[in-house]
Amino acid sequence: MLAGMDARQLSEMYAFADIEPLDEPLQRMIAEVSATLARVNGNKLSSDDFMLVPKVQPPDQERALRQHQIVAMFAKAARHNDNAK
Repeated sequence: MLAGMDARQLSEMYAFADIEPLDEPLQRMIAEVSATLARVNGNKLSSDDFMLVPKVQPPDQERALRQHQIVAMFAKAARHNDNAK
């Protein structure tokens, strides 16, 4: 399907996706095909580069807080194990 599309048709597909979002499996399939075509033509792009709705990464502050919570959880478990001996 994508092999027969020109740039105008592809941009129309992206514009339509803004109005009527595609489900994730269909997005992933289109992104995989697009990435394969890009790699065949010498580009070093991944399927994530072609996703219509990129994955949302948590902000660094939230990530740091979550890492701190995990470290605290393991420290508490280690103290509990030490007391159980």
